[in-house]
Amino acid sequence: AVTTNLVSIHTWTDPRRVGPYNVAASVWKNGKLFRVGELESAMDLRKGRKFLKQDVAPVADLALRALAQQPVV
Repeated sequence: AVTTNLVSIHTWTDPRRVGPYNVAASVWKNGKLFRVGELESAMDLRKGRKFLKQDVAPVADLALRALAQQPVV
């Protein structure tokens, strides 16, 4: 991803293998949000789980905070 305004949702894939690769982009995996730069090679990201209804609020909050930082045109 060229932009940092990205949340990549991984239910079964390992984001270290398939991206995004921008260290400031966000990743949702197993109910948690991370910056790509925070993903450690020791973390077991091979297993996954479904994206559930309760996962929407944290992702939406992240998106709203990013949107609030954008200039008004």
